[in-house]
Amino acid sequence: MNLTPASLKTPRRKDSKHSTRAPHPNLFPLHALIVAECQFLEALNTHKRGLMQQLLPCPEEVEA
Repeated sequence: MNLTPASLKTPRRKDSKHSTRAPHPNLFPLHALIVAECQFLEALNTHKRGLMQQLLPCPEEVEA
């Protein structure tokens, strides 16, 4: 199979309409899990930044 850029079909604007519709209802629980995981990771990163600032303060804070 030849996969050169010219041989690949790209969807036309009218064919790609389905991408603007709402996701399938069965995907909502999965989406909620992904959102919750992202929020959890962001909270962990914020906590880690706080711990790192306590462990290694900025030189300006040490001199003050």
